[in-house]
Amino acid sequence: MKLADAMERLRTLETQLDKLKEELLQAATARVTGRPGAPAFDALMAAVEATLAQIAALKTMIGKTIALAAFPDGTSVLEAIARHDRLAAQHSILSSVALAAATALCLPATEGESAVDAAPFLTGLWLRATEIEQEKEHWQTAVFHMTQTVDLAE
Repeated sequence: MKLADAMERLRTLETQLDKLKEELLQAATARVTGRPGAPAFDALMAAVEATLAQIAALKTMIGKTIALAAFPDGTSVLEAIARHDRLAAQHSILSSVALAAATALCLPATEGESAVDAAPFLTGLWLRATEIEQEKEHWQTAVFHMTQTVDLAE
């Protein structure tokens, strides 16, 4: 099984667990109120336990795979994910700062820099944010391709 398939299976199991939880809540409510025709609480609880065991096993294999898999340059998938997340946060912060600075420049009665004087600063912020976005997309694509090709660790 490929890592991407395992991650999709995990999402399916988590959705299944949510549905089982709802059924379990209904069964427990029916059981304490004496409503007839309620689903068997014990059978649902067993299904919840089995699903949780499958999720735990799958998460363990996914975690091992992510920790062991590496790109040709030696970068681990875990490191690539961490880089991507750092770059995403950095891009978000820089974009927000650049937007706030540009907005402040447009406000009436601004005593700061003129638009001409502020242009290099704002341009620099946007250019850096764009560079970071491109690097972030590189790591996102690399991780996506790795999940499509690497086999799940046992």
